[in-house]
Amino acid sequence: MKHRYLLGAVVAVALLGMVLSRPRSGPRETAEALRERSRAQRADAAARLARFDHDLRTPVGTLMSAVSLLEAAPDDAALRAEALGLISRQLARLTGLADDLHDLALELRPVARPSPADARQIPWDTR
Repeated sequence: MKHRYLLGAVVAVALLGMVLSRPRSGPRETAEALRERSRAQRADAAARLARFDHDLRTPVGTLMSAVSLLEAAPDDAALRAEALGLISRQLARLTGLADDLHDLALELRPVARPSPADARQIPWDTR
């Protein structure tokens, strides 16, 4: 009877040793998947930033042209109205691009990991 318990204990220890010494693929695959997702996000962000270059240059060039027209013929009311319309539309376009750039910056910002609270930083209510 005693040998049976001893044999069971040896088998249990052997099985436990096999389980613990087996390579773990789960966490490694998860870390690799996270790295791949991060690479894909950076590639997407790089492509979006490249589009910003073109999208910024077009309205800036149009704004420069509108200002040149205003400088060349400051007394022409029709030209002034057309130039002001161009300026208004291009500023709205630039505002949209600034919003998109802000959204991209938020997406690329590293996620803050919670840290243990320091008791000296907790605002204690002393009332």
